[in-house]
Order: sequence, then structure tokens, then C-alpha cells
Amino acid sequence: MQLLLTHGELTKKVLFTIYRSLIRSVIDYGALAYNSASNNLKQRLDVIQHKALRIACGAFFSTAASALQVETSDVPLSLRRSQQELKYIVKVKATKGHSAKPVTVRSLEQIISLYSQKLWNIFRRYPSNQ
Repeated sequence: MQLLLTHGELTKKVLFTIYRSLIRSVIDYGALAYNSASNNLKQRLDVIQHKALRIACGAFFSTAASALQVETSDVPLSLRRSQQELKYIVKVKATKGHSAKPVTVRSLEQIISLYSQKLWNIFRRYPSNQ
């Protein structure tokens, strides 16, 4: 099967690849550390994401960030940070004797308190090996 792309589709694909590899990778780097920063500072990163997605899609200035995220299948940065935080906490919890375990226990308790009883049941099924 041969895939034919028009000039506009190819340009959009290339620009989105550049965004993912150069811009989003820099934004994601250290997301665990700056996730506790003020909302004002994190909103600055959201603006960068919005501008990059708007350029990649060739969208109007007034296009909503959520519409661009749907168009590009790119999740909001706040969800990406939460996902990375959860992945790290699960990795620490699963690694016996991990040096960051005492630090992440409090984060895990905060996350559990935010979610439903179903999530708590998942963590109880897989106890940590302390």
C-alpha cells in the first residue's frame, strides 16, 4: 500500500515531529522537579505548547488549545506531568531498596487521597517490598 501525502499534510507531519522531538522533549525533561512550581510558571509552558501546535497545524491564532490537542492527539502538559510522576512512583515502589522510596511515599499518599477507592485497591494488591 502506498501512502500519498499532500504538501500540507507532509508539512504538518514534519512540523509536529519537530515539536515532539525538540520542544516537547525539553518541556518534559525535569517535569517531575518543576511539577510543584506555581501554576503561573506551568502556564508559560502551556503557552509554548499551544504556539507550537498552532504553527504545526497552521491554525488561526484564536484556535483553542484543547482543539489543537485533539487535532494532534497531544495531551495537555499537566496530564503528561502527572503521568510521568505516576510512572516514576510506580517504578520506585516496585524497586526493592530504591533510594527515593522515602520521598515518594508521601507523594503516593497524596495521589491516593485524590483518587477513588478503586485506585487504592490496585495499590493494596501490589504491596511494596520494604
